[in-house]
Amino acid sequence: MVPISEASATVQRNGRAALWLLAIGSLLGGCASAGGESGSTAAPANYRRAVAAAMRELVDVSTIKSAQITRPHERFVGLLYGGTRPVVCVSAVHPNLLGLDAPNPYLFYFNNGRAEGYKQGYYGPGTQYQIGCRGEQFTPFPELRAK
Repeated sequence: MVPISEASATVQRNGRAALWLLAIGSLLGGCASAGGESGSTAAPANYRRAVAAAMRELVDVSTIKSAQITRPHERFVGLLYGGTRPVVCVSAVHPNLLGLDAPNPYLFYFNNGRAEGYKQGYYGPGTQYQIGCRGEQFTPFPELRAK
């Protein structure tokens, strides 16, 4: 018969080993799938329409006074969101919480031809830099108002 303390130590070692194997398997599995999905994060040719559709789900576009958009460019969006990938910035002027018209920056990234992910900021010192839009060339975005 095995003493209880020895059996307990064996279970703990086996449990730790299983956790390590699970962690390593997850990391390797992530590496294997990342290569197969790399094409799916590319900005589609119709990125302006894709972003307009995503914006319509986020805000009431009838309240937007003006909107501008950038061309797709590479930005780091965070490890949990895919690292560095193509993004598009949108600046939309619409009422803030106080009812005053204010520019609101959005950063969109893509998955399978759709603008699925986004980050939103509020204009202030460093906000455009924070979400990755500083220094990008904005152009008018009339597609947002059209259906």
